[in-house]
Amino acid sequence: MRTESFPYKKGDIVDAVASCDVNFYNGEERVNIKLKDVRLSSVVQDEIIEGRQRYESFRRAESCMIKEADVPKREQLAAVYRYLKEEGGFCFDRDELYCRVADRIGSYCALCVALDAFEETGLTESGANGAEAGSEAGIKIRNVTGKVDIEHSAAISMIRLRAEQAQPKS
Repeated sequence: MRTESFPYKKGDIVDAVASCDVNFYNGEERVNIKLKDVRLSSVVQDEIIEGRQRYESFRRAESCMIKEADVPKREQLAAVYRYLKEEGGFCFDRDELYCRVADRIGSYCALCVALDAFEETGLTESGANGAEAGSEAGIKIRNVTGKVDIEHSAAISMIRLRAEQAQPKS
């Protein structure tokens, strides 16, 4: 496996599912470990699944319960963009990115909306690179001069409206 295709860094604490066996070859006995799945230890998979479902329903304009946490705030947008800029982009899928920035963005849905807004305003460029449908592997930072009004992007304006509509009327 190439280093570029392994999203974990030295010092990351991960949960891994593996199988072990003993391999005999040329009179030598060796232990074989086959990784089946690896993810950052701090990740709550249910948060990713539920956030992805809300985001996908939102994108399809289906009726869904958008939470206030799904609307990215200005400081959250800035924190995620700073992370992407410091990393020189991100070459893995949205799930991996969420694992890295969950403490800065709040919900998986908010991250997806933020990425949509970044691309819409020309801050980033993304490509699928063989990633699962709906994810944006290969996020590249674009050179932008001047200020960008990201809070008024269509993606953020729309999710803000949907969150307001989901609030109970008093």
